[in-house]
Amino acid sequence: NNNNNTADITFLFRDTAMVGMFKTLIDIIILIVTVVSSTCEAPSKHIDETLSSFRKPHELEPSTSNVRREKALIEPLSRRSDRSSHKETFCSSSCREAWTHNLYTFAFWNATKKVQFAKICTLHSHTFPLCNETQENINIVTTSNKAFNRDKIHNHLHSSRLSSMCSYSSVWCHSSPESGLRCRFQNLYYNLEKREFVFVYHFNSVLYGINSIKTLQDQLFMSSVVGHNAFQILITTVPFASFTTKYKCKTIPGKSLIMARFKSDNLLHVFHDDLLPTYFTVKEICMNDVTCSDNMTLIFTDENDRGMYWDLYQLMSKNVLLMSESNSVSKYVWYCFANAHIGLNKLSVWYQYGFGKPQGPQVSNTFSGYHLRQFTDFIKGKLKIEYHVTGIQLGVLISRKYNRKILNEEDLSAVIKDQLTLQGNQKDSEVTILSLEDKEFFTIISELTRARVAVGVHGAALILGMFLPPGSILVEIWPYGINPNAATVYKTLCELPNFGITYVPWMNEDLENTVYHPEYPSFYGGLSHLSFDKQQDIIKGLHENKLNAVECCDNTTWLFRMYQDTRVHTNENDTKYLSDPFSSILREGFSKSKDYLINEAVNNKIDCLLHPSKVQEVHCYLIKGSSYTKLFMEWEDPWNIEDINCQDIYFEVVVKIEGESAVVRDTLSNRHYFKKLKFGVESTYTWVTCFCNGTEGSVFFKMCTI
Repeated sequence: NNNNNTADITFLFRDTAMVGMFKTLIDIIILIVTVVSSTCEAPSKHIDETLSSFRKPHELEPSTSNVRREKALIEPLSRRSDRSSHKETFCSSSCREAWTHNLYTFAFWNATKKVQFAKICTLHSHTFPLCNETQENINIVTTSNKAFNRDKIHNHLHSSRLSSMCSYSSVWCHSSPESGLRCRFQNLYYNLEKREFVFVYHFNSVLYGINSIKTLQDQLFMSSVVGHNAFQILITTVPFASFTTKYKCKTIPGKSLIMARFKSDNLLHVFHDDLLPTYFTVKEICMNDVTCSDNMTLIFTDENDRGMYWDLYQLMSKNVLLMSESNSVSKYVWYCFANAHIGLNKLSVWYQYGFGKPQGPQVSNTFSGYHLRQFTDFIKGKLKIEYHVTGIQLGVLISRKYNRKILNEEDLSAVIKDQLTLQGNQKDSEVTILSLEDKEFFTIISELTRARVAVGVHGAALILGMFLPPGSILVEIWPYGINPNAATVYKTLCELPNFGITYVPWMNEDLENTVYHPEYPSFYGGLSHLSFDKQQDIIKGLHENKLNAVECCDNTTWLFRMYQDTRVHTNENDTKYLSDPFSSILREGFSKSKDYLINEAVNNKIDCLLHPSKVQEVHCYLIKGSSYTKLFMEWEDPWNIEDINCQDIYFEVVVKIEGESAVVRDTLSNRHYFKKLKFGVESTYTWVTCFCNGTEGSVFFKMCTI
């Protein structure tokens, strides 16, 4: 009996254990079904709540140049000090990270508010330290602390789940004459310690548009800067089987644009080399899909810190990541970019800085002021800047506080104001002095959008002249001893087709109106690092010649002259100076801008892009005469003539007798054409083209026979 009882108890325990395991299995299945169904069926409001909580648009923080410098120095320390509180709130478990990385899981969580977090973690086969709160007590989205919210743009970097389930890579590349090679990668890997990309080869990998990954090292660039080999991509290859057994990966989901900033501390380079190419590259990828553009993750792989202009980069995307800020610096951890684009559209690159040759313009045949206005409108929209007509003639003097200074700003402002009043038929006028050191971007750009004239010494701040309205004037002041043709980046900007800004240079021709600074640091044109004799040679050289274009980047004579302070010649009655009075330069600019305003080229920018279709209902007849052959043709206007506001219309007819090389070309305003040809002609080739407002339309071809 005792043996039977023992057996019964044993079977009872076994049955109980099996029932317990069965119940646990059922619980897990129910939980999985609940998660999947709830995630898929979560009300859209919860999904919207979740997405908006992580993807709020970045607004430009009001800050001056000085504040931005302080912020750039303080932020790295703030980020390091905030990491511990981040981990406290979110726990340090990979389970939590895996679930918090999935936005739709967040939406499910917000919708159901039932499932215990500890139970979710039991779905994983690993053991983790858990936060035992239920969703009734904790909301994953809203409990993040302020420090984490401030850096939420780096969620992808910090909270991506570490996994050994890495996928193989593929690439699709295309090339164009103006932009070179651009590639889209599927599952491209990047390691922070190595500062290198890797393409994981598999027999299913796709290579389109290139022969091998190695060719990318010579043809694919991380920056838009022309002629600089520092931005060639560093990429290698690893077999899939080897990679997946040795390394872990963190996936960055969605579309990414990966690039390297050139000089993130210089406003000219920020706009010309980074922001403009980024804008047109995203336009090319997403076309006019706003959702695609907004959700494109912008990733920088350069080793610079955020810099004082980080706020401007944040205007370009809701998600901007700086890889150097990641906390996963290990040779065994690779970031996987699920859908990465590398290679910038260089349509907007209008200038090369002199790498290997003197600096100068490099304008694409297809880039115009129309494209640049699209970009400036985008920036103004992000900043919520609207144009308001005030009736006041406004002048803006762009000031420099620390070097390359204008020594008589008040006198110069008075001259600008007087000329504005004269040119504006005695309308009210005012001049405002603005500088990057003590004014916010919002203020500077807002003022420039309504200015009639902007004046400043050659320097990075003049790039903001792109925000001037059509018909305005940009005056660039040049220090003593430099030919204005030595650096024409802003001249080229203003002369873009249909941009509508009049460029006028003013050069100091008088040595007594300059103050040079041999005591400055060498990168600001100082000479103290040179021998005494060499210093004297450079100073004496000021008297001898004007400096023309130079190659980049450390020409001592160029820097010495560029960082002089200048007193502008403002007294028109004082004839002792060689420099032009500034008032005469302004009058020259106003005269040129009036010609532009009369032509109203920018106002007709859309008309310039329209062209007529081919002519319709074309009939032609060859009639054999006694001594010659008659050619008669008639046609109707293109179908879209009325739609494109055609004020001036004419036609070109080209005739070629079959078997001969000579052609006859005639222009006429009628819709019919008559021509005497030599006797015996039996067939001709004819082409008819409509011209509307000077724009050539599509060609219609017809062969005429007897």
